[in-house]
Amino acid sequence: MSIYASSSILTCLIALPLVGSLPLALLPSSRIRLVRTASLMLLTGMLATGIAVAYLFNWSAADIHHQAVQLQQQVGLLPSIGMYYHVGVDNLSMPLVLLVLALAVIAGLAGLEIQQEAKRFYILLMFLAATAIGALVSRDLMLFAVFVQLGVIPGYFLIALWGKQRSQAAAMKFALFQSLGSALIFVGVMVMLVATRKAGIEHSGLDLPLLLHNSKFMSLFKPGETGDGLGELIFFLIFAGLATRLPTLPLHLWIPDTLAESTASAAMLLIPANAIIGAYGMLRILLGLLPYQFLVNHLPLAILGVVGIVYGGLCALAQTDLKRLLGYWVISQAGYVLLGIALLNTLTLEGALTQIIGLSVAMGLTLWMAQIIEQRAHHCDLNRLGGLARQMPGFFGASALGMATALGMPGLCLFAGPMMIILGAIGSHGMFAGPPTAPIWSLPTIMGVVAAAGMVLTTAYILWTFERIYLGGPKPEFHHFSPLLLAERLVLLPLIAGAIILGVLPEILLIKPFSPTMVALLEPIRQALGH
Repeated sequence: MSIYASSSILTCLIALPLVGSLPLALLPSSRIRLVRTASLMLLTGMLATGIAVAYLFNWSAADIHHQAVQLQQQVGLLPSIGMYYHVGVDNLSMPLVLLVLALAVIAGLAGLEIQQEAKRFYILLMFLAATAIGALVSRDLMLFAVFVQLGVIPGYFLIALWGKQRSQAAAMKFALFQSLGSALIFVGVMVMLVATRKAGIEHSGLDLPLLLHNSKFMSLFKPGETGDGLGELIFFLIFAGLATRLPTLPLHLWIPDTLAESTASAAMLLIPANAIIGAYGMLRILLGLLPYQFLVNHLPLAILGVVGIVYGGLCALAQTDLKRLLGYWVISQAGYVLLGIALLNTLTLEGALTQIIGLSVAMGLTLWMAQIIEQRAHHCDLNRLGGLARQMPGFFGASALGMATALGMPGLCLFAGPMMIILGAIGSHGMFAGPPTAPIWSLPTIMGVVAAAGMVLTTAYILWTFERIYLGGPKPEFHHFSPLLLAERLVLLPLIAGAIILGVLPEILLIKPFSPTMVALLEPIRQALGH
């Protein structure tokens, strides 16, 4: 059998941090340098394994059939409850896996600042990366739900043990929201399993590729069928569970506290990994398995995305704490992702995926800048900062680029995604395009205009933040600020390089790899519409 069809390399990728943590746990905690070296080697080994997976992956073989899933491995875990270990990658999950692995290495470099319990920090960081990878490569719905739930455990401890004074409260809020989301996903999956068994559908548990090509399953939740009401229930249960991770209103409340109270080295993997899983799950599960319910609810979801863009921007404008401001900025940017998914056309779906990747890189960059400032000033109060352009001229250049990335300047990683989503909405591309005589001011057009206004709002509060931090006369209390350390540069450089490369080459690095998957994602919607 071809290696493209079957391989255990994905299992090795998931198991590597778990197995590697065992000898790491035996190292003396006092040998901090040895612990850091071993941990970074393990994280680098994960990234190298991920690159090997990408090398083995046949990028040109993707189509709308289940053979597009490559490097698969399937083993029965608990067949009695419909749970199978089935992993594999396709053109949607492969780039996201590489992104999570790259962020894990950068977070490991940022963890060089951790002085207390460094060994425990790196073990939890690798465990978090393993659960995120497991969720992205899962091809069984029950297995996906298990990995999503497991990710709550390292996230809680990474916030609680290495954060600030209120970190335990922030960690508890994170755990409650994420546990609620995981429980909703579990319930939705179980309801789907019971419904399919009652309908007499024979399959191996809830295997995604098999369900997608099972005509009886795809017609089970059609309007007017017996499973129509259950389909709506399943849709909203799973959507709510994924919305806690993206994050989406009103399930976003954990984000500002997590960013404000946790250390940047943990948050720069924790928050992007959750957002990636949320967006991925909406595309893979809701759009693929419940197309009729998605069609019925796509406009309310799009409106929710637009509200998130504006709400996050207005809340960010009112913040005086830099990290909390970044939390609401993340909520606003995540609104573009939901809007792009909900508009259901190729351009906006590609824009949503481009946006979630660009946001992950930009989030790490801006959060690390905030951490550098906080380490020297011992606070993130924007009203007490100022004049840092003269105090830290070397850092000022990198910060200017980071701020430009956050506001979505052309040529940087957060420009292409929102523009594709806005143009896809205003241009009414795809299946919902009206006739040439249709009115210009359709609902998608109005949402596109509001989303464009959100970009203006983002520019306003990011520039005002930049002014409050860097401009003005130098302050005497900041004279002791040291230049950037080598460890800080090691984190900044790959993030800056990623922001520039993804911004200059989005077509080659982002849009083209995802394009074959767009046909597969929209195929159930086309069939539901009768196209």
